[in-house]
Amino acid sequence: NLSGNRSWKVWLDKEAEWKNDKLYLPDEFELSEMPLNKPSCGWMEMYNSKGENCKLPTTVEEQFGTSHDWIYNGVSWFYTTFNLTDEWNGKSVWLDIEKYNHRVEVFINEKLVGYDAVGLLPYKCDISSALVSGENRIALRITSAGGIREWGGGKVSITGVDKTYISDIFVKNVLPAKANNIEIEADVINNYSYDTEGKYTIEIVEKSSGNVLFCEDFNCYFQKGSNSIKRKIQVPQAKLWSEHSPEIYECRMHLKTINSADSKIQDFGFRIFEVKEVDNKTHFYLNDKRIRFRSSIDWGIYAFNGLFPTKDAALRSVMAVKSVGHNSLNFHRRAGDISLMDYADSLGVYI
Repeated sequence: NLSGNRSWKVWLDKEAEWKNDKLYLPDEFELSEMPLNKPSCGWMEMYNSKGENCKLPTTVEEQFGTSHDWIYNGVSWFYTTFNLTDEWNGKSVWLDIEKYNHRVEVFINEKLVGYDAVGLLPYKCDISSALVSGENRIALRITSAGGIREWGGGKVSITGVDKTYISDIFVKNVLPAKANNIEIEADVINNYSYDTEGKYTIEIVEKSSGNVLFCEDFNCYFQKGSNSIKRKIQVPQAKLWSEHSPEIYECRMHLKTINSADSKIQDFGFRIFEVKEVDNKTHFYLNDKRIRFRSSIDWGIYAFNGLFPTKDAALRSVMAVKSVGHNSLNFHRRAGDISLMDYADSLGVYI
């Protein structure tokens, strides 16, 4: 985890050029051909004499002003150092950024290793090629063209995995309602230069008790590069999710090949949402039971920074919904933050 108590520096690079930059979507560029937008003062001067101390997540409003009376359109830099021990050698290392706005350029030891211009969504990139044993420098160049209320900050972390690893898991509920059918979709990356055999294990675990409801091994063949796994299973003894009984389960996937091992967990609930027409009227159904939404608006203006909630603030928002007898929450200015989504999921509030 590179967030929390770790000390970062943030600097407003007011001399940086950005207004005439061409922007690229994820599949529209080769990273090696992208321009290297260095700090306008140079790397060493920025590291040695620029910036204010901060901790992530944060926003420039929190550091330099307020979201109501301070506007900055342009480039800012967030930078720090971290150490890697020898146990990271040979790993594929990913940088995960929970949220940023609007464009991010990722530098490790002054080498460009990541670029994204979608904004306000999670982003990750492979930083393995630029890392060294010992101390490493990370610098995030953030460009915001929106100014007031347009900054969003998120947590930053790095993850080291073997060369064959699980990059993502999605658990999809499958019709019919109340049958407890799910389809597990997993993306597996094989970064070796050859195909390899292996096996994976799927466990479905009740989060509140730790009880294992399903466990089975499957053999698999992984081609070099990207692989997609789809597996349909049924868990008849699982409890259905509802606002009154928000049961959460974990899909645990374990992967093993000759040279690699990895595990990943994804939370989910057993729930089928449908829109049905009955007697010429359209209604909402969850697990074949009609539901009505009693909703409040979350205005997205929070203490300390004005733009995203601390965990305590996220919990208060969800508990406020419950306390007034509502069952759902919708958002005025932006999608809900991850911590707020997690509390809604575990406490029985619709989004």
